[in-house]
Formats: sequence, structure tokens, C-alpha cells
Amino acid sequence: MKSGARRTKIDTFLFWKRSVLGLHAKHVPRLRGGLLGSAASKPPSLHASKPPVRKHRRNGTRRTPQAVLPALTCRAPHDSSSKTAQAARCKLELGMNDSSPKQSVRRQRPAASPFRWWKRWGWGPWYWLSWPCRQWQLRRLEARGQAPIAVLFYHRVADTPVVPWTVSTQDFQRHLRWLERHAELISLAEAQRRLAAGKNHRRAVVITFDDGYAENCDFALPLLIQRGIPCTYFVTLEPVLKQRPFEHDQALGAAPPPNTVEQLRQLAAAGVEIGAHTRTHADLGRLDDPRRLYDEVVQAARELEDLLGRPVRRFAFPFGQWENLNPLAFALAQEAGLECVCSAYGGYNLPGQDAFHIRRFAADGPPGRLRLVAGFDPRLWNRFPPYPYRRQLAAPVPSHLLEPIGP
Repeated sequence: MKSGARRTKIDTFLFWKRSVLGLHAKHVPRLRGGLLGSAASKPPSLHASKPPVRKHRRNGTRRTPQAVLPALTCRAPHDSSSKTAQAARCKLELGMNDSSPKQSVRRQRPAASPFRWWKRWGWGPWYWLSWPCRQWQLRRLEARGQAPIAVLFYHRVADTPVVPWTVSTQDFQRHLRWLERHAELISLAEAQRRLAAGKNHRRAVVITFDDGYAENCDFALPLLIQRGIPCTYFVTLEPVLKQRPFEHDQALGAAPPPNTVEQLRQLAAAGVEIGAHTRTHADLGRLDDPRRLYDEVVQAARELEDLLGRPVRRFAFPFGQWENLNPLAFALAQEAGLECVCSAYGGYNLPGQDAFHIRRFAADGPPGRLRLVAGFDPRLWNRFPPYPYRRQLAAPVPSHLLEPIGP
């Protein structure tokens, strides 16, 4: 090995499904900035080594769990000034030299760990063991008019799980049967009214959808309309207008079709509330340009109104986690007259709290988790604090930002 270079084994890195090399944060100091590299430093090189072989616990046979992805070692220069902006991820073409043509590598799902097994199937035992205590606490809250309101969001309901955020039609039916028996299904507008009034005497659940997938019109939405269950359908405008798949789906090699304008008009005519979900499904937490934010939040909602011929009163952040929110987007939506802004990082909505910012739970998971969340879990009571968008915005929104952006 040359001087000034360091050999780092495969356990320093984490391979994901899309052939992406991600750095563990705790191992970055070992590289001393070499892998991150500056323009003057030598780029890292990869070398194939023998894959790890270990015994199978059940039958004692020897197997290689990473048969597709070879074990790699990385030679990173030892003396280089770091450039952290390029340190997030490095895309690699495995098994190829720079001069060789690109070949496709078959993806392999990583082996499930016992912790992942417990996260998926441990909800059921906890749900039943904690049932008496949770019901006692819920009855006390209902008697005081402080019952929580859980807002759920789905993305895609279909029997072809081409993207991870897909719920099968059978699981969706199970969700609805349980929710109809154990909770009051209300609209988002009714949930806001109860939050503003400060009283809710029965646990309630609101159903919403994000993005706007065409397969939702095949089963999920007709079932909701048939049963008279209210829901809000947040739509990203550009995929609907251009009829092209979402970029985050294309990154996974999938292309489920978005809704058409005619489908949205039929849903609105059937009583489904249509909401805005930005123009391009952008991460608003990373946007600093106020005019770009105005285009994604306000102008996209107005164009959706013109397409449907109906008012669009509510907005949902794409991705919706804490780091994806933007206080200026809250202010722009409020100044434009939108009645509600939804996030997706979790949390119950409690009577007397802010009725403008609605927090939501993901419903595209195991049925046991949905029953636990919608049936009230006291562990989640204070786990997700409200987003302090009012305190983060020091000054009012400038008036010139509220003017429409030209084509």
C-alpha cells in the first residue's frame, strides 16, 4: 500500500438497495477527510475482496449473505482538506472500471434483523397488553372533552407494491373496518373546528392521501365514497399536468401513473376534498428563495383551483418531516387564505391547540401500528411537539411576494 493512503474495510460503509455508498457518521473521523476529498486530493478507489462467509444458525451451512454485492475495501488519501458538501453520498458502479460499459446490478433486499421483526410484529402484543390502561386514560380524556384527533395519511392503495409506500387493498379494508368500529371518522374541516373550539368528546380520525396516484381511483377512493367516509386528497400539480411519474418513484425504478385532471374533477364532484401538495413535490425545507416558495405553495394551489373549478383550501408539505418544513411557507399559505397546513412527522392534534397546523401519522405500515396510533397510544402524547413556525418567522411576509409569478 502506498504511503499516505489508508485501507478501510466494508463495515465502514452502509450499502443500500440503489447501489449507494453512505458514510456512517461515527466512522467519518477515521478517514480524516480523505474520502470526502477536495479538488486537490486524490479520489478514493475501490477494490474487491473476498465476501464475508458465516455459518447459518439453523442448519450449519455456510453461505454468503452478500452474494450480489462484493465485499469492497476503499483506499482513501490520508492528507486532504474535507469538502463536506460532497460528503453526503457517493454513487458507485459496482464491479466496473471507468473504461468499462455500465451494466445492471440486480438489487437484493437486505436480511431482516430481529429488531426489524419486532418492529413489524411487536405492535400486536403491545396493543392487547396495554389495552386496559389505554382505554382508561382515553375515557378520562373523553369525559373532559380533550380526546385526541389522529390524522392519517396514505399514498397509494394497490395490490402491486412497486413503491414502499403502498398499502394493499385487503389491508386498506381492514383499516376501514377497524376505524369504523372504534373511532369517529370526520373530515379535516370538522377536525379543525373541534380544535379551535377546544372540545372533542370522542376520539376521532381523519383520512388523507398524498401525491395523487391513479390507482387510488380503482379501489380506495370509490370505497370511501360508497361508505360515506370523508377524506382529503392532496395532489402534486406538475405530474398531473404533464402525466409523468413522480421523480422519487423514478429514482426507485418504478413508474406508477399519477391522476388525470378528469379523475380529480370526478372526485371533487363526488365529495372528495382536493388539496394542494406543491407544484413539483419539492423539499420546501431546503428552499431559500421566497418566490420559489410562493410558486410551490400558493400559485400551484390557485392553478389547481382553476383546473377543478372549486376552491382549494388546504395544503400538505411534501415529505412532511420536521426538516422538510419551512416557516416562510406557513406564512405564505396563511397570507394567501389557505385554512390548513399539514405535516407528516406524527403527533396527535389536541383540542385547544393550533388548528392551522395539522400533524399526521403515516398509515402505510403494519395494521397493528395503525390500531395503536388511531386507538390512542400515550407514549406518543408528547413525543411530537408542534412546529414553532410563528417564532421562527421574525418579520411579516413582504407584500411583493404575494404577487403572482409570471409564466
